[in-house]
Amino acid sequence: MLQWQPMPAVVWNIGSPLFAATAMTGGSLGWLIVLYSTFLISHFELFGLTQVITRFAGRRAGFLSEQFDGGLDIFATLDCAIPNVC
Repeated sequence: MLQWQPMPAVVWNIGSPLFAATAMTGGSLGWLIVLYSTFLISHFELFGLTQVITRFAGRRAGFLSEQFDGGLDIFATLDCAIPNVC
């Protein structure tokens, strides 16, 4: 914010009030969808706090490799490819 300066010219302008209201409604709807989608998943998962909490609790987090049921378990393969893990 130290070097912030206002732009000298108008970047875009919506002349019609109907189109301006439509643009504002669309933008607001987009932000509401983003907000709603964060509640569809766990906020602890979103910010990576689940791993921290389970680590301090002394438990192992339920990774996808433990829930994977069929086919090639790529996550277990990757875990075993790292030395001193398997």
